Amino acid sequence: QVRNAYTVRGKDIIVGIIDTGIDPAQLDFRSLADDTRSRILYLWDMSRTDGQPPKGFESAGGTEIDSTFINAKLRVGDLFFANTDLNGHGTHVSGTAAGNGGGTQFIGMAPEADLVVVKATRGEASGSFSSADIITALDYIHKTAERLGKPYVINMSLGAVAGPADGSDAESAAIDNLVGAGKENKVVVVAAGNDGERRIHAQDTLSTDS
Repeated sequence: QVRNAYTVRGKDIIVGIIDTGIDPAQLDFRSLADDTRSRILYLWDMSRTDGQPPKGFESAGGTEIDSTFINAKLRVGDLFFANTDLNGHGTHVSGTAAGNGGGTQFIGMAPEADLVVVKATRGEASGSFSSADIITALDYIHKTAERLGKPYVINMSLGAVAGPADGSDAESAAIDNLVGAGKENKVVVVAAGNDGERRIHAQDTLSTDS
């Protein structure tokens, strides 16, 4: 409904995903006109050590693959390659943000956008992330979009309750360096969490003893 109300399609926009990875074989992330062409421009899997990390990010490790590699695999029907996202969360949120439905009615917000994805969890099925890896992933997507000359929206549905929750943590500072007043064509969307109005940030049990 939101997509239709605002005529959102995402064409010529990059949707960046920082999460548990993505399944590049999913039809949601291929071109509707040619299902052997992926809309995933780059996928950096920080958990893999069998390939090369992105240029300029060698110290962070991991393996980067691009759409040329993905498309070659899709053409031969190799659907069990690269990143399988055993956790599943990254694939789920990628579909919500930029899935084209793969021929079904379940279409995401920006079905014509290209994707740049970082699997920023080091464990194969883990859902945990380090601050350093999140900040590095933000920088990577920003620099990739800048190099391609495209505006971007980064989605961070990471979900955590640690930290002060007042915008002073390292991740918030990194986001503030990227977006804000006078910094056009860049957006970072951060999950509000799943805890509603639970009083989880400051609590203690006081003794009745004097």
